Amino acid sequence: MWTDTHLHLDDAAFDPDRDAVVARARDAGVDALICAGTSVDGSRRAIALAERCPEVWATVGIHPQEAAAANE
Repeated sequence: MWTDTHLHLDDAAFDPDRDAVVARARDAGVDALICAGTSVDGSRRAIALAERCPEVWATVGIHPQEAAAANE
C-alpha cells in the first residue's frame, strides 16, 4: 500500500483533471491520498473531495501564510 502523505488536490490548478489525477494515482498503486487544507476554504474543499473520493483523506488547518486572513 502506497500513501501520498501531502498534496493539495483542492487547488484550482487541478480543476480540469482532478478526477484523472486521482485515477492515475490509484492505477499506479497509491491507495491513499492525503489532501492538506491550508486555509478555511481550502480545508472545506479538501473535506468535500474526501467525501467524494474514498481514497482521499483530508487534513484541515491554516498555513501560517494564510493566518492573517483567518478569523474565529
